[in-house]
Amino acid sequence: MNLLHIYAQEQWHDDAFIVGNRHGLEVLREAITKALEAGRASGSDLYVTDGEGYEVKIICEDSGWREESWRSLSLPYTDEIAQDRHLDSKITPEDIWLG
Repeated sequence: MNLLHIYAQEQWHDDAFIVGNRHGLEVLREAITKALEAGRASGSDLYVTDGEGYEVKIICEDSGWREESWRSLSLPYTDEIAQDRHLDSKITPEDIWLG
């Protein structure tokens, strides 16, 4: 089973964690390699230890950090205190993926 847990940052300066078994990390590595080559890729057949499956989607956005593509992207924080207050004017990674 390809196990991969991705823990997002709750607030500013928090660490993000990726925990997986060898198979799950290999799926992630392959998806990252493909995204670097093609701009985007996904890795499927991944599972959380509660048995729920999902797909990880990776987008390579290679513009400068001050460019509009980055400035218009919603922030990744999960804690309510740190969430982006201007979500109505921001784009999400899903918006980019569906492009």
